[in-house]
Amino acid sequence: MISQNKMEAVREPVTAVVVACQADQDYLPRTLQGLYAQDLKPQRIFIAVPAQTAELTELVHSIFPTTSEALTSETASRNYQVRVPAVEIVETGVVNSLAAALQKIPALAEENTGQRGWIWILHADSAPDKSALNILLRKGELSQAIGAVGPKQLTWIENNSAEKTKTTTPQLLEVGIRATRSARRVPEVDLGERDQGQHDNREDMLAIGTAGMLVRSDIYRQLGGLNNDLGPFGDGLEFSRRIRLAGYRVVVAPAAVVYHRQFSFYPDSPAGVESSISNDAMAQSYGQRRQAQIFNSLLAAPDAVLVFCWLGYILGGIARMLIRLAGRDLVRARGEIAAAAHIATSFSAVRRGRKQIAAAGSAVAGLRALEARPVEIRWAK
Repeated sequence: MISQNKMEAVREPVTAVVVACQADQDYLPRTLQGLYAQDLKPQRIFIAVPAQTAELTELVHSIFPTTSEALTSETASRNYQVRVPAVEIVETGVVNSLAAALQKIPALAEENTGQRGWIWILHADSAPDKSALNILLRKGELSQAIGAVGPKQLTWIENNSAEKTKTTTPQLLEVGIRATRSARRVPEVDLGERDQGQHDNREDMLAIGTAGMLVRSDIYRQLGGLNNDLGPFGDGLEFSRRIRLAGYRVVVAPAAVVYHRQFSFYPDSPAGVESSISNDAMAQSYGQRRQAQIFNSLLAAPDAVLVFCWLGYILGGIARMLIRLAGRDLVRARGEIAAAAHIATSFSAVRRGRKQIAAAGSAVAGLRALEARPVEIRWAK
C-alpha cells in the first residue's frame, strides 16, 4: 500500500498567501484556521498584513504548530510524517490594492527551479473549506494549458461548523465571472439565492475572482502579477483576461468552496448576517465598483475609440449622477461622480494597463468566445 507522504510527494508545490488590510483583520482567524485545516497543506504560507502585532504573532502560533508539536499530535500516529508548512508574516504597510500587497512578498517573484508551482491567493475574509486546495490543485494538475483555477464562493457564516452547514444552505455568491467586453458583469446569481449545485457543471470561464484563486506561479511572474491600479474590484477579471490572452485556460472547480465575507463589497454590514446582503447594502461600494468597471472597459476598448470612450465616461458620469439624484438615490449619485472624477485622472494608468495587456499575448479568439453579449445582461434581469 502506498503511504500518504509518497502520494503527496508527486503533488505540485503550493505557496498560499493570505492578504489582510487594516479593516478586515477581524476575519483573519477564521481564514487561517481554514487554511491550517486543509486536507492538502501548502508548502509555504505568507500572511500579508499592514503591520505585525504581538496579537497577530500569538494568533499565528496558536493556529500553526511547530514541527515537533505536529509530530506529537494525534495525526502523528498514522504511517506518515505530518507536514508543517513554513509560515511567515509579511508587513506590507498601508497599500491600496491586492496587487500592491502581493508585490511586498519577494518570494512570489522567485523562479521555481524544479517542478511547476502554484500561488493560492486568499483574502483575509475568505475562509476555505477543508478540501478546497486539494480540489483546486487536482483541477490545475489535469492540464498544462490551465493557468488559473477558481473556487465556488458562498456567503460567510459565523462559526461555520460542520453541523451548521448541514442544516443551513449558504447563499451563492459566485461560480466564475461572466462579463461583456466593457466589463459589465452578467447578473447570474440573485440576491439571497441558495447554493443547490445549479452552476456546478461549469469549467472554462472568462474570469475568476481573486478570493481563493489558484494561479500557476510561472504565469503569475510572466504576466507581472495583478494590475496595481485595480482593487478591491475588477482585478480578477483583468488578470484572467491576460491569462487567456497568454494562451492559458481559466477554469472553476465548483467542488472547491470558499466562504467569502466580501468586506469590500459590504463594509458596513454585520458579519455573518445574510439578510444584510441587499441592494441597499451594495450601494456602499457602488462608486468603487463602477470605477473598476469603467477602467476595465477602457482597457479593452479599441485603440481608435479609446479617447472618445474615456471622455464619454467622464461626461456620462455627470448625466448618470443627475439621473440618480432625480431618483433620490444619493449614495449611488455620489458614486457616479466619484467614479467619473477618478477616471478623469486615470488616463495614464489606463495606458499603462493596456501595455501590460498587449504584452500578455495575442490569443484573442479564446477570450472573445467567452465574453458575454450585452443582451445577456438584459435577459438576466
